Amino acid sequence: ELNGTAYKEFAPVLNSFAEHDVKVYGKTGSTEKPAHAWFAGFASDGSGRKLALAVVVEGGQHGSSDAAPLARDIIQFCIDAEYIGNASPPTN
Repeated sequence: ELNGTAYKEFAPVLNSFAEHDVKVYGKTGSTEKPAHAWFAGFASDGSGRKLALAVVVEGGQHGSSDAAPLARDIIQFCIDAEYIGNASPPTN
């Protein structure tokens, strides 16, 4: 079951990730004085390929709304480039 603060940012692409056999795990956070937002996580596919990433947004307020969308886009780029995930999703 998926949940957590980054779920809202990843929800629109979860079906696409699943079609490519990609699972994503991560954690969001923020700092104070100075304010920064971050997301750290990894993605893996059924073949065993893995991607680890950390995104830090200087001056960001919330990891879920500032850093997680960037991480989502990076993971999607890696799927599109066939670095992770099935080369093409299965057809029904």
